[in-house]
Amino acid sequence: MGDILNKKIINSIGLLLIGFSFFTTTYFLQRMREKDPIMIEIKEKSKEYEKEYSNAQITGNHMISGKKGIKVDYEKSYTKMKQYGAFNESLMVMKEVLPIISIEKNYDKYILGGNRKEKKVSLVFPIKEENKIEKVLTIVNQKEIPVTFFIDGIIIEKNTALIKKAHNHEFELLSYQNSYHKSFFTTALAYLEMITEKEANYCYTEKENEELLKLCKKKKLHTIKPNIIVKKELYRTIKNNLNDSMFYSIEINNYNIRELSTTIDYIEEKGYEIVKLKELLSE
Repeated sequence: MGDILNKKIINSIGLLLIGFSFFTTTYFLQRMREKDPIMIEIKEKSKEYEKEYSNAQITGNHMISGKKGIKVDYEKSYTKMKQYGAFNESLMVMKEVLPIISIEKNYDKYILGGNRKEKKVSLVFPIKEENKIEKVLTIVNQKEIPVTFFIDGIIIEKNTALIKKAHNHEFELLSYQNSYHKSFFTTALAYLEMITEKEANYCYTEKENEELLKLCKKKKLHTIKPNIIVKKELYRTIKNNLNDSMFYSIEINNYNIRELSTTIDYIEEKGYEIVKLKELLSE
């Protein structure tokens, strides 16, 4: 009995010594690595690359998207450079840091804009009538900027060729004959995705609409609600309300078409990049 007990004690002591030895070795290796000039330079250089993430902002049932952060992966960067034999900036390994609060899975809020740290804007055109679509396309193509169209389902059926031709722009479903009947909306959504060969991302509403919000949530589509809706005086309205990460809903009419080219020039002169809605709201 005593021999068995002694063996157990010896085995336990042996395991403790092994564990202590492993811990000690790991600790000293880590300390050596921290003092290695390569690791020191990696940490110093990382200040130029790393960006803090921004959480999405939620106020009631409204939301503004957040932004992913960037962090240097010290261990992977160090391993690569150690194999190389010296510090090499091109071997820096980055990893994304996701915001804790994100729009990614929040489909029951109205999105009002993108992260305020981005000097970007989006131009959004709800298409409720067929006329004048081509005039808008001509202008934005000449200016070489991407825009986002929200198009009614019944208009999609009649303008398939036009939508295919405008592949460098973003098309989302607006409604189906100004209604949100589930079966019609679902059919129109599937048809739009087939034509564009892209997944839809958004629904559009100018007023809070619980029926639409619930329908879009089931389809895993975010619902946007613009703060600025331009019926006319496009240039003046944009000039007075130009801000980071905003999207502007522009009614397609003769007033706005006349001022569209000049307005685009003004936005770009102020240092803003005009991007698709998906890029503006991307985290």
